[in-house]
Amino acid sequence: MLKRLLNLHDHEGVCHADDIGYLFRLTVADFDVDPNTPEYITRSRFIKMWTNFAKTGNPTPEKTALLDVIWKPVEKDRTYRLNIDKQLNIEEYIENQYTKFWDSIYNGTAAQKGKFFKRTPPIIES
Repeated sequence: MLKRLLNLHDHEGVCHADDIGYLFRLTVADFDVDPNTPEYITRSRFIKMWTNFAKTGNPTPEKTALLDVIWKPVEKDRTYRLNIDKQLNIEEYIENQYTKFWDSIYNGTAAQKGKFFKRTPPIIES
């Protein structure tokens, strides 16, 4: 929706915060969404997945007509992503150059070494 608002039609993929317009009505981008469009279905799916996640911790706890997939949890050696398009598809996430770049930044940081947050709660003496 942000790309639509800013007329960025030549950029492939999603922009930062594109999902916000699917969840909330924005006064700066107050588009009416026709119920017979893929955008309306995507918006309904987004709202349902966030609601499911808030209630159960699982965005797709069961298959339904709207959400016809089960998003598998992360396994030790496998990560799955949900490709949200006209059809929902679960795909195994293959690490690529972009994730390696961010991993290289994260590795060696205080957060990665456990120094950013204390691992045990403080002791409060009464």
